[in-house]
Amino acid sequence: MKRLHLLKMSRRCVMERVFVVVRYLGMLWIAMGMLSSAYAQTVFNRTLRESVYKVNVTIADRFARTETIPVVLTVYRPPIEGRFPLMILNHGRASAAERSKQPQQRYAQEVKYFISKGFVVIVPTRIGYGETYGTLDPEDANACRLPTLAVKDEALYRQIMATYEFAKTQDYIDTTQWVVAGQSLGGYTTVTIAKRAPPGLVGAINFSGGFGGSPEERRANPCGAHSWEQSLTTTPSARAVPTLWVYWLDDWFWGNVIPQRWFNAFIKGGGVGELVQLPALTGNSHYGFSRNRSAWAPLVDQFMAKLPLQLNALTLQVAAIPSPTGYARPEDYDKVPYIKYAGLARYKEFVTTKNPPRAFAINRDGKWSYAAETDDASEIALENCNNNAQSPCALYVVDSDVVWKPQ
Repeated sequence: MKRLHLLKMSRRCVMERVFVVVRYLGMLWIAMGMLSSAYAQTVFNRTLRESVYKVNVTIADRFARTETIPVVLTVYRPPIEGRFPLMILNHGRASAAERSKQPQQRYAQEVKYFISKGFVVIVPTRIGYGETYGTLDPEDANACRLPTLAVKDEALYRQIMATYEFAKTQDYIDTTQWVVAGQSLGGYTTVTIAKRAPPGLVGAINFSGGFGGSPEERRANPCGAHSWEQSLTTTPSARAVPTLWVYWLDDWFWGNVIPQRWFNAFIKGGGVGELVQLPALTGNSHYGFSRNRSAWAPLVDQFMAKLPLQLNALTLQVAAIPSPTGYARPEDYDKVPYIKYAGLARYKEFVTTKNPPRAFAINRDGKWSYAAETDDASEIALENCNNNAQSPCALYVVDSDVVWKPQ
C-alpha cells in the first residue's frame, strides 16, 4: 500500500510538472504572439494596401532623458506586385491635445498621388504622438527661449533612419533610391534629412516646413525662426541632395518672408534647391499640402523628373462622384435621413460655414463625416465615414448639391 501510495504521488508530481511546463509554454506562446502582433500587418485601405508596423527607436530629449520607444509606421503599396522606390512622408506638429489623440498619421489622400507615381510610401507617426504621447517629447526645442535644435534634429534623424532600415527588410521596396517629403514640422524634418544626405536619398520635398509657429499667438512670427535660419547656413553633407521647397502665401505660421530667409540660408550653407510660393488660399494657407494638390502636383512632377529615379506611373481607381438627384436642397435639414441631434447640428454647420470643394457622407446607422476646402473632399468624407462603420456610407452633399438617393 505504501508503494502504491508513492506511485500515485510520483504520477501526481509528474502531472503537476507537465502542467507547469504546458502553462509556461502557453504563456511563452502568448507573449510571442503579443510581441509579433505589435509588428503584424493590418490592412486598412485596400486600394492603397495600407498596413501598420512598429519599430523601436532610442532617442533623447533636451533634458538628456533617454528611452527606447516604438514608432508607428503606416505603409502604403502600389496595387501591383514589384519592387518600388521608397518615399518617407512626414507629418506636422499639432497642439498637445491633438497629439494625444493621434493614433497614427495616415495622409491617405495625399499618398494616392505618390503611389500613382510608383512609390511605396511610409508615413511614420513620430515619438510624442498618439500612443507615445506623454513619454518623451524630443521635438520640444524650447523654441521661444533658447532653442536646442541639435537634440531635436538628432531625434528626427534617428526616427527617419529607423524607418529606412525597416524598409530595407521589405523585398518590395528599393531603398537604393528614395525620397523624403513632409509638411510643416515634417517639412523641417525633410530638410534636416536632406542636409545629412543618407545613403540612397535622391531628393527631398518640403511643404510649408518650419517650427515654432503659433497662428493664434504669434501669427506669421514663429519662435526660433532665426535659430533655424542660422542652423541652415552650416555646411551640410559633402553630397548635396536636390530639394523642392513649396509654400503658400499668407501662411499664418510663417508668413511670406521668413520662408524666403530659411531657403536663402539653406542655399548659402551649400544646399541645392528651388523655392516656390504659391498663391494664397482661403483661410490659413499653411495647409496647402492637403488642400491644394492641383497646384503642387505639377511642381513635384517636374522636380521628380530630374531625379535619378526608376518610376512606373500607375492608374489608381477613383470612385466617381454621383450626380445631383434633386432629392432635396442642402438647407432642407428636415429631409436629411439617418442622422440626429449632434450629427444634424454638425451638418447645419457644414452647410452654412464650409466652402467648396466639400462633401458630407452618411450611413443608415447614423454615422456621418464631412470634408471641406480640399480637392479630395468626397473621398475623404467617404473614407472617414466608412472607418469602423456597420453599413456602407454614401455621399449626401457634394459642393452645393444633394447627390443622395433614397434607399
